Amino acid sequence: MKRVLIAFDKFKDAITAREACEAAARGLCSVRPDWLCDLCPLTDGGEGFCASLTTAVQGALESRPCTGPRGAGLSAPIGFVRIGNLSEPVRTRLGFGPSSSGSLAVIEMAAVSGIALLPRAGRDPWHTSSFGTGELLRAAAQRRVDAILLGVGGSATNDLGLGALAALGFKFLDAEGSAMANPTPATWKEIRSIDASAAIPLPPLFIACDVTNPLLGPNGAAAVFGPT
Repeated sequence: MKRVLIAFDKFKDAITAREACEAAARGLCSVRPDWLCDLCPLTDGGEGFCASLTTAVQGALESRPCTGPRGAGLSAPIGFVRIGNLSEPVRTRLGFGPSSSGSLAVIEMAAVSGIALLPRAGRDPWHTSSFGTGELLRAAAQRRVDAILLGVGGSATNDLGLGALAALGFKFLDAEGSAMANPTPATWKEIRSIDASAAIPLPPLFIACDVTNPLLGPNGAAAVFGPT
């Protein structure tokens, strides 16, 4: 008997990582029914990040109502994982000792502020926001988790995280002192001051991504990923 490891990432705008793995397994089994297939969906911090990581360590997924990249309501998951279920290298990377208890929240930006949530005609970074990501961060903090792991791949936004900060209690004030509920790049010119007095505290926040691009410049995230 042969044993095969099937490990695909998602095919953006087509199928998820798990669907890709399952399709490959069906194809192999149709011609080699005696082969044993191990499915291991991969994630690079984008689509599938929350579900893949949470289920891999026997965590629980909870769906939360939140705001999509262009303001529409939707539901997105938060993964809750016991720190004791994490491998020692992961616990060490997150700053937890071998006997640490408590919980870790896993959040996927792509599931709430992701480009795959929008039709091509709606993928306008001037009008998209990370507000929903902030709502998930807020929900995790209210559960008093010990840390949050946020995957930031697959984003539909280029808003510097201002939308997420607004959801976390930051106030972006215009010239009249009125707070902007959900600032997007198209409205940045109206911002005159920022009030962080009502911002909620977060537990340690770790960002998961597989690139090292700065924000600006010829190799910056805006120049490299914005056009796609």
